[in-house]
Amino acid sequence: MRSSSILNCNRCVFSPVTNGSQRWTAVTDIADLIPVVPGLVEHFKPRLKYLLIDENAYSDTELASLNNLVAAVFRFEQADSLATIEVLISLLIDWLDDRPDLRRMFSLWIRATLMRKQNYGILITSSG
Repeated sequence: MRSSSILNCNRCVFSPVTNGSQRWTAVTDIADLIPVVPGLVEHFKPRLKYLLIDENAYSDTELASLNNLVAAVFRFEQADSLATIEVLISLLIDWLDDRPDLRRMFSLWIRATLMRKQNYGILITSSG
């Protein structure tokens, strides 16, 4: 007989997110990093597969169709113009109208992201 706590356990998916300029080429199971072990011990080699989320694998059109905050973050990081950033900020303002906590978090993240991307030439004051 199984315990009800075992049947109702939560599941966790390890999912790294990458947005680097080069494609992800690492293995997606840590077992592949461990040399083959002879005999029965091989069956007990640790395994952990993960779901890779590569931001750069999605086009702006694909991300825009999703209409969610994660897609908006990906679009923001891929933005190549001030016009795109303005559109995304407008979307976030609408989506987060009733969530001042998330709105504040996103405003801090946007500020930090814009400061990293100096090619936009935006002056951001510390009051905001």
